[in-house]
Amino acid sequence: MEKIKNRIDVRFLAETLAIQTNSYDDHDMLTFIKNKLAQINVTVQEDGYGNIYVTKGIANDYPCLVAHVDTVHSLVKNFNVFQTGDTLFAFDSDKGKQCGIGGDDKVGVYILLKALLDIPVLKAVFFKDEEVGRKGSTYSIYNHKDWYNNCNYIIQPDRRDFCDLITNSGGVDMTSKEFLEETQEIADKYEYIETIGLCTDADTLASGHVGVSCLNISCGYVNPHSSYEIVSIEGVNSAYNYIFDVLSEFPHRRFEHIPPKKIYSTKWSKDAGYYNQLFNSKKKKGPVQGKLFGPDPLISDVYAYANKIEFDNFVLTAQTKDKQNLYKYVGIKAIPFALDVSCGKCKELRSLFYMPYEGRIFCTKCNDFATNEDDLDLFKHLEVDDNDVTFVFSVYADSWMDKTEAKWDETLKCWVPDDMPF
Repeated sequence: MEKIKNRIDVRFLAETLAIQTNSYDDHDMLTFIKNKLAQINVTVQEDGYGNIYVTKGIANDYPCLVAHVDTVHSLVKNFNVFQTGDTLFAFDSDKGKQCGIGGDDKVGVYILLKALLDIPVLKAVFFKDEEVGRKGSTYSIYNHKDWYNNCNYIIQPDRRDFCDLITNSGGVDMTSKEFLEETQEIADKYEYIETIGLCTDADTLASGHVGVSCLNISCGYVNPHSSYEIVSIEGVNSAYNYIFDVLSEFPHRRFEHIPPKKIYSTKWSKDAGYYNQLFNSKKKKGPVQGKLFGPDPLISDVYAYANKIEFDNFVLTAQTKDKQNLYKYVGIKAIPFALDVSCGKCKELRSLFYMPYEGRIFCTKCNDFATNEDDLDLFKHLEVDDNDVTFVFSVYADSWMDKTEAKWDETLKCWVPDDMPF
């Protein structure tokens, strides 16, 4: 990459990352955002769900940026952000170990605030509760769709790593060919490459027919949804420069786009007959979630919903006869496989993702479902760390389990309860 202008205020970025927030406790982040906006000459509105809408400048039309204010990480009593070279990371002083910094999507929050300082004409939205089903953006599109009528295009910085230009997210074709062609030179300058994504607020807006091109871009956070999550200052700077250039070159160019109808894939399932004997006759029912490729229901009483959640992204749904818990994953993000797992077709590492609500494995390199997705050995390498608990997925039970209470059975090619009778 050619040398690019440094537009990042590292102190401001670190200050934003130091604010803790999750899907059910975002008060501090919302207060932080409102305090920053009070220092800028902007118009601020808040809807009934708590989403924050910002308009800067007086114009007939505007470019628009969106981000979400929540993260998947639990709040830590002694949470500190440190810098070493290009890297910002977080540390839990009580436990004496690294914890997730929450770049997904506090980096996006920073980029929006920075753009509102730098760009003279701009609209921006800070959404709540993206990580648990894009509830903020769903509420927005159902209740305040008219607010987007004079937006020319919408960009969301909410993608891991450095060079992904997400034009298709959650099965939604979000971006017009015209937008991509007109901004190609800017994308090339910062080495962004068009690819497919899995889920975020931008596809909710696109599928809700806001009528303009929507986009999600990599913005420099790495290893999201884990205690090893870090933020690259250079990666944030690259994302901000891309956005700055697009907004500066096309402040009043409208890129209209209506996504074609989505094609829903069929549910992939395995015979769970042998496993049924382990369940109680009356299962505990958790909150209903939509499929990954479908609209998620908006749960009006979000706080009552939150009280049913175990950990951050898991809800208890059943128990074995010996009282071992079985969980459902309620986070909206797809889940990456370990580094030693590769796609059967392209052989690429770090390209396979398990899509919980589709029950399928997707390869982001091939932009298609993996050819080796029926290989049950893959699930040996599928893990999610949440609040110091590692969860593994049982294909036959169609449930998640605490790894300390499970074992991998080589005959069944499946995670099973540690005390499973044979």
